[in-house]
Amino acid sequence: MILLMLVINPITALAKNNNNWHQLEIGFNLDYPDRVPLFESALFKIAELGIRHVYIYEIFDGKQGSQYQTRLKKALDSVLKHGMIPMICISNIHARLQPEYEIRKLLNETLPFTVRKQINGILTYSNRYPPNNWQDYTASIQELVDFLFSTYGNETVQNWPFEIGNEPDAPRFFWGNSSQFLEIYKLAEEVLTQNGIKVIGGFGLTHHSILINNKSELKNIHYHELIQDIQCKSLPNKFISFHLFNRNVISPLENYPEWLTDSHCPVMITGWNISSRSGKAAKTFNQPG
Repeated sequence: MILLMLVINPITALAKNNNNWHQLEIGFNLDYPDRVPLFESALFKIAELGIRHVYIYEIFDGKQGSQYQTRLKKALDSVLKHGMIPMICISNIHARLQPEYEIRKLLNETLPFTVRKQINGILTYSNRYPPNNWQDYTASIQELVDFLFSTYGNETVQNWPFEIGNEPDAPRFFWGNSSQFLEIYKLAEEVLTQNGIKVIGGFGLTHHSILINNKSELKNIHYHELIQDIQCKSLPNKFISFHLFNRNVISPLENYPEWLTDSHCPVMITGWNISSRSGKAAKTFNQPG
């Protein structure tokens, strides 16, 4: 599925000079690295339209070694060939950092049954458990940066945007709790910053954790508070990101928190569609008008 990525930068220097309130950029989500080379014809058409931002997520794979580097390079080579700027989403964990069986078992018990029964299949290509060692996790992010620097050059990679997290509030995409995700974010952000990466943010939350109301689950409230505190107060220069699917409301701004517009943080909608089901979305988009 190709998903729209919106990048809304409030009051940048460029916008100020042009007396504009916002700068809007549009890009596309091309899914897992393995699938990006399959979209060559799409990349060509997108490039013809002048769109330059391409989003890739779940960059680590389900194997123990450095195989992810080979598949990631193929994806990035396809993107760069068309003169595009990749946005890399650090949204899963290297397979070698998977917790021991007993810890996994405890974590699994907190997940819905529909997710639990998919775990073994997902582990063949991705690991979504929190890391078993924080020092080793930090080293894995540095290993990723070193690979990108050695392959594409420091100055090039330092200007790519990096998102940390892909719907960690959704049981399907993160098999831990909000405290564990916060540690993941802080460590990854520190490594990226130390290596001169200029555009960093997250968490790619679902709209359930952004547009909370009195019916929201406690988990969504926790992530809402995390992104508000970490992104807007502690790290004002970083961006906020979230996803919008199945959004059927009369007012498009219904339930949006005031701090989202008052924070002066750049805002990215890194996943958007009228439905999370590609078949339903395609049927709607193919209708006349």
